[in-house]
Amino acid sequence: MHPEKSFESFAFRISSLRLAIVTLPPVTLKNFHDDCHYLSARWSGRRSFTVVDPHFGLGEFFLHLWRHWQSDPRRCERLHVVSWVSQLPEQAQYCYSLQPGLPAELVDLSEYLLARMPMNLPGVHRLEFEAARVTLTLFIGAKVSSLSQLTGRVDLLRSDLAWCSDAAEINSRLGRDLSPVAHKCESFAPGSVWNADEPASERLAIVVGAGFAGMGIAHALALRGWETRVFDEGWQTTHASHHGHIAAALTPQVSRDDNYRARLSRAGVLRALYRWRDAPASALLRCGALQLERTSGRIVDLSVLANELDCPTEWLRYVNAQEASELAGMPLDRGGLFFSLACRVQPEALLGFLAAETGAQVARARVTRIEYRQGLWHAFGQRMGFGAESTCLASAPKLILANSRAVGTLLDSCGYLSPTARIASLHALGGEATSLSSLSLQGGPACVIAGDGYVLPEVGGICVVGSTYLHDPDKVFHSREGARSNVERAAGLLAMPALSTNLDATGLSGWAGFRAVLPGRLPAIGPVVAASCPPGLWVAAAYASRGLTWSALAGDLISAAFEGEPLPLETELLQYLNPN
Repeated sequence: MHPEKSFESFAFRISSLRLAIVTLPPVTLKNFHDDCHYLSARWSGRRSFTVVDPHFGLGEFFLHLWRHWQSDPRRCERLHVVSWVSQLPEQAQYCYSLQPGLPAELVDLSEYLLARMPMNLPGVHRLEFEAARVTLTLFIGAKVSSLSQLTGRVDLLRSDLAWCSDAAEINSRLGRDLSPVAHKCESFAPGSVWNADEPASERLAIVVGAGFAGMGIAHALALRGWETRVFDEGWQTTHASHHGHIAAALTPQVSRDDNYRARLSRAGVLRALYRWRDAPASALLRCGALQLERTSGRIVDLSVLANELDCPTEWLRYVNAQEASELAGMPLDRGGLFFSLACRVQPEALLGFLAAETGAQVARARVTRIEYRQGLWHAFGQRMGFGAESTCLASAPKLILANSRAVGTLLDSCGYLSPTARIASLHALGGEATSLSSLSLQGGPACVIAGDGYVLPEVGGICVVGSTYLHDPDKVFHSREGARSNVERAAGLLAMPALSTNLDATGLSGWAGFRAVLPGRLPAIGPVVAASCPPGLWVAAAYASRGLTWSALAGDLISAAFEGEPLPLETELLQYLNPN
């Protein structure tokens, strides 16, 4: 099903409070404290409260709101502020224009805000403060400058310098563009599958699958105070999906027109970098990545592309062959794009880090059936090592299927898989990565080398090179043919023609696994809305070969929806992730 026909692109769920527009004098920063009583009355006793301020400016309003939240004994549990800016000012402009006019009690907050400002990249950026109890969601750039790009519940709107909390009025005002030249979605209809569920009264969820999809969701839920029960039949065994997978890469995609794929990829990588910022180097090494210019096929001048994209250099820059060689620590015969924040990841170590951070209860069990009864989802199956008897493993208001290619089977078995749904096209691809001694690659590169294939920095004297694709496999294993293909790719990237002729592929080891894929190679993330399906059933699957890209973003999207938070992604991009 085409995503634009199956997914409404304008989505708001207004809070259940139906209040009238409050007649107030214009709200300015000078008289902000006059409105503190009004704010306190609105958010008192609330678990989550969202304020929309269409014009971020230098952040003065956010700082005042944040300070009032700190000092208010009746404050909400979590405060979310959403704002828009066409381009972030330079840091010097903040220092010279913002701080001199601030009250003394806001100076420390302003420095804290400045230290955490995102890169000036278009898209949606989520900043977290006060142990994530205060968030600032910033929409940056012309493509997201329509208020209709926000999905989430809105409680207060700062509109025309007056407070607005009436549901219908907020709905009407939020449909307007911020500027006459702003991008506007073609589709305009209230409601969204993302807002189909009411926030759960009990913060308890079941997650099926403990790979990057499942652990990314469990991690995000734990950060919001949720308890999760995670089930995976291969957890911490030789049957685990990433067992023996020595290394992988977290790198973004780019396109000349910054299309939806590039924007989704950027959003995913940025969320991963933020969520995994405390991961040890043994799990996540920020080494950077070189995407080398192609020498055959569809050749694109990457220096022109970098010029046209005009991104901050810490995100992307073009380097010539000499600079590329210096970054790689070995001679290369061409230049390319350098992403300084890209990472080499050790999958098993990162999954272990997420499990420890999450505190989730992960159990070795095979989920074979799911049911909805009396307002709860129930997962049935067998605990591994405890016989073949099927039992109820757990019950919860929310259930997320993140078990890769088995998602379709579970949905179909309980009658919730519509044949026209996007997720119905889920299928498996096989893939192989090959392990080479770093000595055979002159010690290996200091950064990720990508193009036609990839070469990763060494881990314990081993460099991983890849990768192959196998359609409709019954089983996967590392093969001589796959090793030979991967070695040839590495030889081309590193300008080492002798590598593919002198290296015997027969005895090479490696890793092989399945990739769950949908046509178009974009994941399925969101609630299941089949006609017979009760609320609370979600999926996160079809990550293909970019599980690292989608893991943290999917976790934040789903957990934000559960909490009624503003989603950290443009509404028009959500349609491409729709599983229905």
